[in-house]
Amino acid sequence: MTTVLGTVVGTLLGSGTLPASAAGPQDVPHAECSDLAITFSEVGDHSFTATVTASVTTPGVFFLNDFHAYFGQTGRTTSTLRATVPSADTDYTYRARCVGGTATATVRTLRETAVPSGPAASVGAPSVVVEGPALLVALSPRSVATRVRARATDNVGRVLPVTCDPVRVPPAGTFRVTCTSGPDSAGRVGSSTHRVHVRGAAEQLRMLRASLPPSRLTELLGKAAAAAARDQGAVAVRQLGLAVDELRAGGLPAARKASALTAIAQAAHVLGHAIPRLHTVRPGEHLWAIVRAQLVMDTGHAPSAGAVADAVRRTQAANPRLGALLQPGVVLVLPGF
Repeated sequence: MTTVLGTVVGTLLGSGTLPASAAGPQDVPHAECSDLAITFSEVGDHSFTATVTASVTTPGVFFLNDFHAYFGQTGRTTSTLRATVPSADTDYTYRARCVGGTATATVRTLRETAVPSGPAASVGAPSVVVEGPALLVALSPRSVATRVRARATDNVGRVLPVTCDPVRVPPAGTFRVTCTSGPDSAGRVGSSTHRVHVRGAAEQLRMLRASLPPSRLTELLGKAAAAAARDQGAVAVRQLGLAVDELRAGGLPAARKASALTAIAQAAHVLGHAIPRLHTVRPGEHLWAIVRAQLVMDTGHAPSAGAVADAVRRTQAANPRLGALLQPGVVLVLPGF
């Protein structure tokens, strides 16, 4: 249904149509309603959408200025008018009336902007530009904020609202973040996609392994990375526990050793598991010396004989299958001392 409201031409989209038996609005009862409200959207320089909402008790005709509109159902109901108007930067006031309620609202059309000439005079959908890092490093097992920035403009340069989805992504993998503009004055929307890669625990461990010379340590890091890639977090951190033990016993420079320990701890945090305290027995080692060395590492000073003896008993309890003699290659679980 198309009509003229003074100088306004509009198309009623509405919640219903007039009954087929009705020759015109005069043959339809007046709508009975309350809580009338008028809102506006998709406002341009020469157009906008007016939406009338009401709590309808009796469906029928209501008035929007001098225009007959129609509520086709009971309950909270809407009727919508898409209006084309002659003037930009102008106020247009609407009054809705039904039996039981009235509402008045004013909309101002946008200031008219000259359409650029030449290749820039696009008549297509809004332009959406997305910016943000292509690489993010996971720091925890929780999802990662994508941190993209987006802006959207219509074909004459007006800024439009824009939303991006998803806002957060899992802590590993490559993902697409799609940003979509709000509608322009013609109801068109634009979108653009940004790829972001999240470096998860497995990739972090592979990079650490590649940065070190081949050794028993890099072998353990490779096993941990493979387990992490299979989502076997508990298996991965056991390998990391052995790697930490190997790293502390190895001959890397102190600064390189510290940075490797930090990288291992971060990967374990991303996996959501604590690194177990493990020690692989080496030729010539005995339990007393192993436990004493760990106490020195924990406390920073030489322990008493009694403290070492107590720690040895707790280590034996944590390793119930431990025999009388330590064989090289046996992995000990070292409890907190």
